[in-house]
Amino acid sequence: MKDYKYKEYLLDINKYNRPTEVTDKDAVYILISRLMVLEPGSIQSRPKMGIGIVSQWRYSDAAELSKLKTTIKQQMATFLPELSLVNVDLDYSASTAQLNISMQIDDVIYNFKVADGVFSLSDIS
Repeated sequence: MKDYKYKEYLLDINKYNRPTEVTDKDAVYILISRLMVLEPGSIQSRPKMGIGIVSQWRYSDAAELSKLKTTIKQQMATFLPELSLVNVDLDYSASTAQLNISMQIDDVIYNFKVADGVFSLSDIS
């Protein structure tokens, strides 16, 4: 049996009635996504956990990107310290009101986008 570096369980079962699990890149994607969409204060034992990317940053503009970048790095360092975050790049397009977020973790680049109040993965490379 392979020992995965990262493993995360889904709210689903497989054909053997065991919890569905995702590993490695997909598990990291899920961990990051949960942290990005989690509203601060949602978890009573960790009230500062969460970025709230959709509600907190939906009506932000390019002037607030440095604050968002700092927030992402702080949240990752505090709540996902096992992920060695190398780089975060933010790109905001005012004409389409779309925010692109690129994160490099363990030589893997995760590209997310926020548009029309929807947070989604655009690419893992």
